[in-house]
Amino acid sequence: MDVNTKQLKKNAFRVTKERGIAASRVRVPGGRMDAKYLSVLQDIAETYGNGTIHLTLRQGFEIPGIPFEDMDKVNAMLQPVIEGMGINQEEKGKGYSASGTRNIMACVGNSICPYGNYDTTAFARKVEKEIFPNDLHFKVCFTGCHNDCAKVRMHDFGIIGMTMPQLDPNRCISCGACIKRCKKKSVGALQAVNFRPVRNEETCLGCGECVLACPNAAWTRSQKKYYKLTIFGRTGKKNPRLGVDWIKWIDEESIIKIIKNTYAYVEKYIDPNAPGGKEHIGYIVDRTGFEEFKKWVDSSHRKTKPFAEYSSVKPLGDMQVKESRETALRDGLIDKLRSAGIEVITDEEEAQRVLDAANGEVTLQKRLSDLQKAERFIVEGLKSNRRNGHFLIELPSKVKRMVRNAMGRDFDSHVITIGGIRHGLKNHGVSGDKLSLRSIPIREEDAALIPYIMTAPDYVRKGSTLNNRDSVRFYKTLENGYVVVVEKEWANSATDLETINIWGELSDAVNVRKDPEQNVRNATIGRSDAAKIRKDAETAIKNDEKISLHKVFHGSGNDFERFDHSHMGEGEGAQAYGWGTSGLPISLQTKTRLL
Repeated sequence: MDVNTKQLKKNAFRVTKERGIAASRVRVPGGRMDAKYLSVLQDIAETYGNGTIHLTLRQGFEIPGIPFEDMDKVNAMLQPVIEGMGINQEEKGKGYSASGTRNIMACVGNSICPYGNYDTTAFARKVEKEIFPNDLHFKVCFTGCHNDCAKVRMHDFGIIGMTMPQLDPNRCISCGACIKRCKKKSVGALQAVNFRPVRNEETCLGCGECVLACPNAAWTRSQKKYYKLTIFGRTGKKNPRLGVDWIKWIDEESIIKIIKNTYAYVEKYIDPNAPGGKEHIGYIVDRTGFEEFKKWVDSSHRKTKPFAEYSSVKPLGDMQVKESRETALRDGLIDKLRSAGIEVITDEEEAQRVLDAANGEVTLQKRLSDLQKAERFIVEGLKSNRRNGHFLIELPSKVKRMVRNAMGRDFDSHVITIGGIRHGLKNHGVSGDKLSLRSIPIREEDAALIPYIMTAPDYVRKGSTLNNRDSVRFYKTLENGYVVVVEKEWANSATDLETINIWGELSDAVNVRKDPEQNVRNATIGRSDAAKIRKDAETAIKNDEKISLHKVFHGSGNDFERFDHSHMGEGEGAQAYGWGTSGLPISLQTKTRLL
């Protein structure tokens, strides 16, 4: 049978290694369900599957061994489970409406665990109602306390339960049990003052250990629920990272708003060429800068796109009908435009030349704009006095080759970090700790030139190796004989680099000892030098290899939105994304179908 594998996966079925066989993935928001639904899953597994059920790492169920032709029957049997879990659907009896947003995980929470500060399952289901179904690849996880049994820092959004502990001094017997427990198992936020425990509000995690330790119930949890929100954690092959603790003492309503607004942010900035249409939020923020992300999630008026308005793969039969209608509409539109005196290009070769020229100009302007965004990111980051923040920049192909020649390997990313820039200014700034006789003090406005120097260095050299971390240096020679060096080193993997330093030094052509009146500490990067650095970067981008459009065809019987060769050889990838790319129309090839 012909199967639209993209639609199959959207319907929460997995394409398995066995041809013509799928696996049904069952959502369990919050990781808890009534036991009566287990018999339904058993019936499905024994009737249509291979008699087994897999417990997924995301707290759902996966029923393998389901033939493609029985998927509709499985969806019908799942209906009471879906309704019982309160999961949103576009059409009853048709199974799940999306699979992009993964099952929302949660620990058992305060309904079972004494450490839990809130009902994790209830909150998880509330968020499920707000964000599902959706095709965007999001992972959300809830944990009841700072023990973090659910590992929330490995998710796009992690919610950790907190409490504002309340002390009843009339019940306190000054035993010191809470102080000892906080020091031993938490952060030592309590100390004795006049024989009573006093809580340091800045240090306190809101973990609730003091409540558990008190033998006389003098400490109690606050009625109001509080949370810590972590963001941008992820696993995977490329640049895995732990989530960052972003906001403490946040409320439920704000968390839901932030998550929903992030969907709109991702819709706006996701890479259209991302493999499988999936790009993790952290990578998108790397490109746009954190401040742009913050603008979106802070908006109280932001609306997310209505669910299920995302395009999907169409079967070949539907595609042929669609093409016939589109041809008639196109011909009619062309006639009207030409009758109005508007020139219309219909020749494919001429249209391709126009597209190539436009594509090159658009690409050029985008890359120049990215340089300016990187400069603003540095300037605003230094002004705001924040310590964190990073910005991903794209280097020209020539510079990537220079880096490869210097380091002996390629790198996936080059990231500018505010922390690295502050490090450089601290050591080599106007009052730097490491200024020497040959040093040129670096100012904040000089640091803003980092992305331009990296885009068009005069030469690149391998730097020092420290703690098994290599570094690479980008050199730029200035008119007055000085040299600016930007150094980068491994970030979280052997294929990623981040800025860690910037300094200026005299070139070999300048002899300080013979010129004692030369006051190096008063030397600066002049306006003409800065202008040349920017101009060289612009020229480097203009001279970079142009990205041209080229018509190619897919090796399958379906209409695909984009090509993705990263899954070739996996079995599933070949079926879901085609066998490759061809220069011939599909009508001249043997159509690849799932039989």
